Amino acid sequence: MVLPLYGNGTGSIVFDRLKCFHQFDFEEYEKKGKKYLKVVNSSLSIDPEWITFKFDNLYDGDQVLGDNVNLVMNDNWREIFADAQPSIEEENSSPKVVIASASTFIKCDTRKSDFDESLSEAIKNAITQLDRPMEEYNLPSLEPFFVPFFFPKAGEKPAFDSKFKNYRIFGHTKITDLKAT
Repeated sequence: MVLPLYGNGTGSIVFDRLKCFHQFDFEEYEKKGKKYLKVVNSSLSIDPEWITFKFDNLYDGDQVLGDNVNLVMNDNWREIFADAQPSIEEENSSPKVVIASASTFIKCDTRKSDFDESLSEAIKNAITQLDRPMEEYNLPSLEPFFVPFFFPKAGEKPAFDSKFKNYRIFGHTKITDLKAT
């Protein structure tokens, strides 16, 4: 069963205490005598403790129907998330930007024994700096991370057919734990 959601208004999907496992595979390359790493593959796995949905102006402003749909979605967030999880992880796993060698980013030496620890700190440092754009490197802000269009694929379970425009994801720069291996 697919329930079409339609309307034109604001909305939010809040992932509470979200745990993310984002894996990047790097390949070393050389440019002008210096060695760099580039992302060649990535994957994402997410696990929220709770999800809250709030969509305004559903069904051409039918407040009763819209409130009931929000209630049903919040009561069944696990099923909705299980259905949308593969699309969400796929959409957010591929690297969207190439990170330049900004002068404020921490540099790592691949020959050192603590490279994984150093890389973890460097990535965390770089991401937290992207809470605002770095125009000199053509890097957008990750806070919020902006996706112009997002169309989750409906699965076989009860699903919500949805299409999102101007999708903003908050919290990318609020990292509490990161480990590179």
